[in-house]
Amino acid sequence: MSGSIHNASAGRPARKPEKRVLKGLLLAVCLLAGFLFSTAAHAQAGSGTAVISPITDVTAGSSGTWTVTYTATTDFSTGVVRLIIPSGWTIPQIGPSSSAGYVTATSDGTLNGTTPIEITERNITINVDTLSVGETIDIVYGDVSGSSSGAADVQTDAEPNVAFIVQSDPLATSPVAIASSPLVNVVAGEPVRLTVSPVDTTITAGEYGRYILRLFDENDNSATPSAAQTITLIAGGGSFYDKDDHGTIVTQLVIPSGSSAAEVDFRHDVSNTLSGYFLVFLDSDGVSPLLESDNTIVYVDHAATDITASSIEIDKASATADDTDEIAVTVTVRDQFGNTVDGVAVVLSMTGTGNTFVQPVGVTAADGVATGSVRSTVAEGKDIRATADAALLDDIIGITFTAGPVDLAVSTIGVVPATVIANGTDVTTVTVTALDQYSNAVPGAAVVLAVTGSGNTITQP
Repeated sequence: MSGSIHNASAGRPARKPEKRVLKGLLLAVCLLAGFLFSTAAHAQAGSGTAVISPITDVTAGSSGTWTVTYTATTDFSTGVVRLIIPSGWTIPQIGPSSSAGYVTATSDGTLNGTTPIEITERNITINVDTLSVGETIDIVYGDVSGSSSGAADVQTDAEPNVAFIVQSDPLATSPVAIASSPLVNVVAGEPVRLTVSPVDTTITAGEYGRYILRLFDENDNSATPSAAQTITLIAGGGSFYDKDDHGTIVTQLVIPSGSSAAEVDFRHDVSNTLSGYFLVFLDSDGVSPLLESDNTIVYVDHAATDITASSIEIDKASATADDTDEIAVTVTVRDQFGNTVDGVAVVLSMTGTGNTFVQPVGVTAADGVATGSVRSTVAEGKDIRATADAALLDDIIGITFTAGPVDLAVSTIGVVPATVIANGTDVTTVTVTALDQYSNAVPGAAVVLAVTGSGNTITQP
């Protein structure tokens, strides 16, 4: 029997086996290159999503356990996921389980069997062998499954949107932050004390000073109470007033629930810049929380000079007009409430003529007093006045300067007529004017006339 062998494709010569092998290798290389290119193009650092639980607000300074769940959106091959713990929180630990901030990690992918978790300061690095799209890694921070001591402490400062930064790199060890890391609101705890501001301040008599009462938690965060707090207001002088109605005196101030502060005004008309007035703000309503109270001192300074309330006083109502005898003058400068005013320049004035002044030196002291004196050479009634910083006071003090002793050298004698007939009938009128050294007429002087020669008849004054 005879026959022949043919190619599978009629009319074509048979191919050599080595050419088929070469083409197969080229196809395999192309497919592998395409796969690697596709993987590199999609498995970028910073891919994936993350959430944190529980998602409720966290109280500043508290402790607890939080789980950050990372979900892969691209396949991992010996990559890493990193979680960065916020500043102020407990430094993460990988052992022992009783260490505060203890960290564990689990995954439905495959973590590195030798070193699944590495921690450097606040960085928790999870080493991944394989993790497919949709698979997750749970990083438990503050894990208490082995010991209650493993819980983590929250930062003490209240702050919104505290980020637990999550980074990823599916193929290498250079992770980049994912698009949206989970956020936690750190809120203030229950208030434990109240404070008042400003402290140890000075207000002006008759004016209103505003005080702000604020509530704080144990970590000095501004805090709001769950129930309204009624604060008792105690003043060592003066009164508290409704800040919106100064016609209403108040002895209590309410800080509403949900509010961290309230305001009240204070006024006093009596100055005191030495010891001031003690103000006490006391939580005594019995409503939880019981707040630590606060107090302060308010100093009250005088108001502006009041020309009506200020006064002039003298040590005596009259003096001799001899340019020596003087009247001491005391001016007390006061405000409208009767408080003495310091720092005021006082100048004395007096009606009439021949006046000499010793003006007050400098300005008034804390007692509001300025002292000087006046004297004169002219005997007459006069009015003493004063200015306070050039403002004329309403007060007027009347005084009298009287003539001094008769001065024989200054006193005078006059006759009219100067010549008369010596007939025992004609007379001349003699006028004696008693004057002091400054020519002031001296009243009440006894005058006796005398004439030289003989045969004289005198009618005495």
